[in-house]
Amino acid sequence: MTTDTVLSKTAFEERFFDFDFTDDLDDGETIQSSPEPVISATPVGLTIDPPTISGGRVQAKFKAGTAPTTYHVTCQVVTSTQKREVCGDLEVLDC
Repeated sequence: MTTDTVLSKTAFEERFFDFDFTDDLDDGETIQSSPEPVISATPVGLTIDPPTISGGRVQAKFKAGTAPTTYHVTCQVVTSTQKREVCGDLEVLDC
């Protein structure tokens, strides 16, 4: 598991964020599209669009949220050889 600080946004903004697994993947290991990566956030209130995969990265659009709140965000993927997870914090700020 890798823990990173994810970027911040305001409640109004809709922003794309990447979860980078590149440094964690072994040679030849790839992120699988089925099952789809799972991105979750706590507490509730943040809207997350379905993710896309590009190489060793997973990207999703984050919307809404309540300011000021720090959301703990987790991205879980199944790779060609194992399961991996990246976690971080996303701050929803007042403008």
